[in-house]
Amino acid sequence: MNKLVSPATESLLLTGNITRIVTPLPPTTESPLKPLVDTELQLTRKCFDELGCVENSEEWFHILHRPISLLPFDREVVNTRFILYTKNTTDEPKMVTANKTALLEANFNPKLPTKFIVHGFIDTGFSSWVIKMAQSLVKERDYNVLAVDWGAGSLPLYTQATANARLVGLEVGYLINYLKKHLDVDPADVHVIGHSLGAHIAGYAGERVEGLGRITGLDPAEPYFQNMPEFVRLDPGDAKLVDTIHTDSRSILLLGYGMSQPCGHLDFYPNDGFQQPGCEITDVPLNLIQAKGLNPLEVAQREVIACNHNRAIYYFLESITNKCQYIGHACDNYRSYLKGECYACGHDGSMCAIMGLDADKYHNVVNRTLVKFYVSTSKNPPYCCKSKRQKSGDYKISTKSFVINDIKTHNSLLLAVYHYRVKLQLAFPLIAAEWVTGKLKITIEGDQNTLSQVDLTPEDNMRLDHGKNFTFLVQSHMKLGEIKKVSLDWTYSYNYYDLMSACWAYLCNSKLFMKRIEIVDMDELVNHVKTNPRSESIFHRFCGEEGTTYTGINSGSSSEFDRIC
Repeated sequence: MNKLVSPATESLLLTGNITRIVTPLPPTTESPLKPLVDTELQLTRKCFDELGCVENSEEWFHILHRPISLLPFDREVVNTRFILYTKNTTDEPKMVTANKTALLEANFNPKLPTKFIVHGFIDTGFSSWVIKMAQSLVKERDYNVLAVDWGAGSLPLYTQATANARLVGLEVGYLINYLKKHLDVDPADVHVIGHSLGAHIAGYAGERVEGLGRITGLDPAEPYFQNMPEFVRLDPGDAKLVDTIHTDSRSILLLGYGMSQPCGHLDFYPNDGFQQPGCEITDVPLNLIQAKGLNPLEVAQREVIACNHNRAIYYFLESITNKCQYIGHACDNYRSYLKGECYACGHDGSMCAIMGLDADKYHNVVNRTLVKFYVSTSKNPPYCCKSKRQKSGDYKISTKSFVINDIKTHNSLLLAVYHYRVKLQLAFPLIAAEWVTGKLKITIEGDQNTLSQVDLTPEDNMRLDHGKNFTFLVQSHMKLGEIKKVSLDWTYSYNYYDLMSACWAYLCNSKLFMKRIEIVDMDELVNHVKTNPRSESIFHRFCGEEGTTYTGINSGSSSEFDRIC
């Protein structure tokens, strides 16, 4: 156990207070259309010595989105503390304050980048995930890491905790400005990582720091923040780069705790940002077994109560320790992403970004805000397992066990982390029917691995219009390598409730006529556009036999496409 953690803190339970998120305060005789502010002396402003003041004006109130607006508790009650981790003090972090001598004695290095980690509601700076994140950061790279503990301020009713968050933001902002003034720390080299309420605390800090480098919001809290003005919540103006990971975007009425509203320059929505694979209640025992380096009791509470909300933490943690890149693709919506319509990264790479620690490698931040990027993850850790440290031979799971996401389904992936866009270009010769319905399976053979018999139409028959293009997103836990050959299986079938889709004998042709199949390794596109943006070598296009303009596939048969065209 960390030496700074008391037994009482270690046994902190989340369950008792989680329902306070939406629990109202006792009834008031005030009009419900008026802002509910502190009744004691009707305070609308509160100052905190050198930190500055906060206002509680009507702008902080909304009858639907923020019906209760309070002022923070006193500093002594919230008791914000900073715990410094460095490479030399990983196991024995030091409590520090805004004091130059104490900071230097605690091994703070002004020449290194500095990161803050801020927890959220009913949490502490001594939670196992905070400790693990801090230790992982200083182990993997050379940083000063300051964990922010405001546990005492996060425990009251949620309505009061949201108010206390404003004070914590002042505390963080003041310390960053102190580091700038007394230790020559460049705010551009400071990165504040906040979970839930901590994401909005990071935003409040950013308002007080000119030129803050980066804020990462890990599933920013929804209640009392979504649809409120930018000064109430995290927004792109709070730092030079604001990146967020949305993992629990359901409404609070459906027990979703995170925002669906984009609030950064880069907004990542893993698995559409709603239900995360592995967060079903039946998955909790397995999640406990796999929670390495974390407190099992704490993980159990988090998994049962707010698995989706906390999954943003684990995705970010993995981006630190696993040499794997979560590639996000800019897309209008998740369905378009699943269709494979958003495969292109653009000539400058601006349509793709990396989710997690390396999100700052996205170079087109200044000119764009509120860009939605969609990402797929696996059900179990490693959530992104295409590590550069792993070779294809390390994988021992049969391709037959895959669960595939594609144009027709939103099912969760078991292990799929490599993304391949499949584009079928149908021909329309004179002998072809205008359209046919049926089922498709594809086999993709690479020089490293083969993905066999992937069902492109798992839910129902699909209508395929000859002369048109159809795209699919195929996902795999194995790297296929250079694509060498593609096989397509076609089975004609019609929907019994729609007799017009039936192909009666001698009246139509049930063959599927293919012109070309194109395969794109979507995960290679990010690096490809940087090295040779105008080259099309990343696109693998295959046709049928030499001398033919199309290939006809009989129902119940398959055809190979191995000629590059």
